[in-house]
Amino acid sequence: MRTVAALLLLAAFASAGPETADRTPERRAKLLGSRGGSRATEEAVSKGLAWLARHQSEEGYWDTDDFGTAADHGVTDGKGGGWHGEPVACPFDREVTALATLAFLGAGHHPGTEPHGQRVRAALDWLAGQVASGTLFAIAYSTQALVEAWEMCGEEEYRRAAERGVATMIGSRHPGAGWRYSPGVRMASGVPTTTAVVVALRAAEDAG
Repeated sequence: MRTVAALLLLAAFASAGPETADRTPERRAKLLGSRGGSRATEEAVSKGLAWLARHQSEEGYWDTDDFGTAADHGVTDGKGGGWHGEPVACPFDREVTALATLAFLGAGHHPGTEPHGQRVRAALDWLAGQVASGTLFAIAYSTQALVEAWEMCGEEEYRRAAERGVATMIGSRHPGAGWRYSPGVRMASGVPTTTAVVVALRAAEDAG
């Protein structure tokens, strides 16, 4: 039963490709009410994006060690990256940066738009240089962000970077199975990793 439920969840995510055509200001305004949104939800999204913008590094990524102390208290100590706040380095900059970028893209922000276009470009450029490395979560999230950016702004460098991510994911699949955390790891496939990869691959397929 658990296997069936997991497969149904995976299928649901895989069928939900990015609807980037609905992210223009005109389409967003038209669809807002019909999809459960309101002025209050839009204000909440704007505040969330503003918070993310304040915590982005100058290089374009989000530093999972320092972002809180740097933006809120003027202190950067590189601590608190462990699962329970212990002072160890946190290795998930790629994952966090890709997810933050997807949040901006989901709200219709891409290179060439205001007020966050330059920040999104910086994040995408950083992800493009990292897309084939790291965990498969990082690769999948980064690839999805680059695919959506290419759909929204048409910049070929993002398509080429997404293709590198797609090739890495396809080459990392277990024979006859799914994916597990990192390229080269030969363990039983994991549902969370496989779901993230399938969603990214479906986004790439939908984008052509």
